[in-house]
Amino acid sequence: MLHRLAIAPLLLTSALAWSSDAPTTLAGPWTESFTMTIKDTERVFVVHSGSSYLVTKPEDFADADFVSEKDVMVTSKFERGQGERIALYNLPEVEVKAAADLWSTRVDGDNVYIFGHMTTDTETGKPVLRVSAIEPAPSDGQLIAKRMANIQKTDWERRIAVVAWAREQAATQGNKEYWLQETDHLLTSVITDAAAEAEAKQDFALAQRAMDWCVDIQRDPIRAGRIGSMPWIRAKGGEGAEQVSKRMHRLGLEFYRDQWRARSEALAMEYDDRTSAISWKDADGFYKLGRWADANAEYLPQAKDRSYRAYQAGFRANPDHPGIRRELALDINAGETTVESGQIRLDYKDSTTSVIVKAPLGWRRSDAISGDVTWIDPKSETSYVSARFIQLNDTTDLNGLWNSISTPLRARSGFSEIATQAGESKSGETRTLRYSFTEGRYKRVGEVRLIVNRAAKAAVAIEASSTEEELDAVSKVGADMLTNLVFPAASDPSGSGGDKSHAQPKKRSSDEAATGKGSGTPGTGTNKPAQPDK
Repeated sequence: MLHRLAIAPLLLTSALAWSSDAPTTLAGPWTESFTMTIKDTERVFVVHSGSSYLVTKPEDFADADFVSEKDVMVTSKFERGQGERIALYNLPEVEVKAAADLWSTRVDGDNVYIFGHMTTDTETGKPVLRVSAIEPAPSDGQLIAKRMANIQKTDWERRIAVVAWAREQAATQGNKEYWLQETDHLLTSVITDAAAEAEAKQDFALAQRAMDWCVDIQRDPIRAGRIGSMPWIRAKGGEGAEQVSKRMHRLGLEFYRDQWRARSEALAMEYDDRTSAISWKDADGFYKLGRWADANAEYLPQAKDRSYRAYQAGFRANPDHPGIRRELALDINAGETTVESGQIRLDYKDSTTSVIVKAPLGWRRSDAISGDVTWIDPKSETSYVSARFIQLNDTTDLNGLWNSISTPLRARSGFSEIATQAGESKSGETRTLRYSFTEGRYKRVGEVRLIVNRAAKAAVAIEASSTEEELDAVSKVGADMLTNLVFPAASDPSGSGGDKSHAQPKKRSSDEAATGKGSGTPGTGTNKPAQPDK
């Protein structure tokens, strides 16, 4: 045992073993301490259980001759133990041996004082520390609390210095995650307090400093944006608010919904707001939204998907919109497109029956609500007209067909028949049912018209629905569609309007041949289907 040459009261700290600027106000588990000069350096010794130990630092163990055969004390961080061997975070090159009862209650990350005797392994030549005692040292939390003690809340420089010290510890300590978490907690606390102080005093300079800490230390421009979004900054205005705005733009933030946000977040929120503001039947609005999404593709998340959704919504509102059809790579020069009174009118030809129906002028085609195709009135929230195409055969019964169409309508909630009618038109037999029904809390009226063309072996049901006030106008639209139906020529046996190379031409009477009457073309011996009016 080394002899004491001088005695001086000394309070050691738990960070003494690895921090040269550690505080000197935390006492250790020793009875007394004294100093001694070794190699021209004054070193500290402590007395524990009647024995004196040289206080060492981890770097002292690099000089094996210096620590060899000495009783030493080192402050360390416990990692794990197995049998009589333990591992310490800051002494990875030293073999440490201790009885199990000395370390069994320790867990990973515990700060401890290690007392023992240094020797050298005769076989490997490595230093060996044989532990005689292990005492608890102040925890990391206590070290941080000691650092923060006596620092005023508004002493920003000293508080930031503690943050820097904690970050340095994260680079050297074994429990790095803990120190990084504590560093972030300390920094967040400083920023929060500074932002509150800046708001209380309306201090632009302090607010800017808080934003600097967010960006330069915390690497969190979004948090800086939240500070720059405080209402008092906009309310006070002036040069200070202008500088904050410029700073936010340099960080790539955009002001939206009363807050500076990441540009991608702001654009995504704006897309959702624009979508909500567009009426479901505003095809042009959805087209412009899709174009806006494409124009902001650099920053808008999933821009192509969002623009496609906008075009799809517009297409449901108006399948005839040329811009939307172009963006969806659809043919915008449809063969059945005509112009009447300066308005585009897209006729519809059923592929099964080859019946052509003229779309209501000014209405827009939509997803089928009932039947095969539906048009909606862009000036109304409820009005629509649908067409259903039916292929007939020689045994089709008109009454049975009419019942199959009208029975589901009679089963609607609150159904009440207004009128029924049977008649004839130039294209065939007709049946009409007008009725009312309830839809939720609202009363609706509907009308269905059926026309059967025996020659063309086809039937068409035109169904309309609207409010009571709109019934007459919608009924007129349905009647106009029924009147302008174009059925295929009766000589087409398939009724499909397809390849007629195998169809047999209808024999024409001598009167028809002479007068040119009939469904075919005079003098050609062929039979062409009627064409829609252009």
